[in-house]
Amino acid sequence: MSLESVTKKRKYTREVQPLQLMCLRETVILLFKRTDIKNFLHEFGCRFRRPHRHLECLEKRVKELASTLPIPARMKNTLLDMFLSMAIEVFDWYSKHGSLVPYDFDVLSSFHWRSDGTIDDLKTAQALVRRQDADANSRFRIAIGYNLTADIERIFEESANMSMRVLDLTNQLNNVINSLFARRHACSRRITCESCICGGEDPMRVTVKNGSFSDSSTSDSE
Repeated sequence: MSLESVTKKRKYTREVQPLQLMCLRETVILLFKRTDIKNFLHEFGCRFRRPHRHLECLEKRVKELASTLPIPARMKNTLLDMFLSMAIEVFDWYSKHGSLVPYDFDVLSSFHWRSDGTIDDLKTAQALVRRQDADANSRFRIAIGYNLTADIERIFEESANMSMRVLDLTNQLNNVINSLFARRHACSRRITCESCICGGEDPMRVTVKNGSFSDSSTSDSE
């Protein structure tokens, strides 16, 4: 199927909105959630500047899936047309926003679809910036791109708080390391002094008190 024919049918499906088409559109959205379909859309949307050229590969896979659905053949054809139309929407979104999100980030689950089968960019952006599994830099760039003032302030505050927590944990870790190093250094000095004084006797019987050495056995006998 050519891109031109798909585009013409996109226009039709946007203008005519019977209940049947709305149900088929929900079916397409469910198909988008399949792992194989999701990976295909994501892979081609991210890697290729003109992913529309690869629609034939996607069309073949969707035909296989549609053949298993308990719906009339005419509706299967409509479902295929609608699927390809919405797939182009996904590719168009990636062409505009792909540089804002990490490659391994699942954006398809955050897409907000209008009833005419188009993506609501604003609501999708709002959903993406509220996802905690995305890095702050990506969410911050999306929030700036859509002028989401409240989200910009929130992400900035989250990043500042995270930086403070990291700094605090770093200081605590440094304190622990310094403490362990000091204890090890003190223990090393004590063993060295005991080895020099004892000269072959049991080093555990020699202690240091007030800067002078004494034999613990002598102290015990006294």
